[in-house]
Amino acid sequence: MAKYGQFCPVAKAAEILGERWMLLVVRELVCGSRRYGELQRGLGRISPGVLSQRLKTLVDAGVVRRVSDAAPACYELTEAGRELEPVIMAVGTWGQRWSRSRLTRSELDVTVQPRAFLSASRKA
Repeated sequence: MAKYGQFCPVAKAAEILGERWMLLVVRELVCGSRRYGELQRGLGRISPGVLSQRLKTLVDAGVVRRVSDAAPACYELTEAGRELEPVIMAVGTWGQRWSRSRLTRSELDVTVQPRAFLSASRKA
């Protein structure tokens, strides 16, 4: 992702989290997914290469830590990553409130995203 070249904290956060799939990877981790396969199942259409790249970026940024070097690897949120939980929940609440009228038939796959978001909503 290109850098914004700004000191602004929102721009710095967007440099890490603004890439496609990034917030959804964090959402899955917030909702309890730990293994690569769990993340991939929760994300549905993400390619294995993109998921690996997003996890590496999050590890390099200090948002996620890789817990084991053995396969299958486990991932967990660091303190910085755990601080994103209310952000993820707020974005989900906003999306539920303001974007539901714009859903297309192809987006109505209830086996992917709602499972993770609803389980986290119940924890809150």
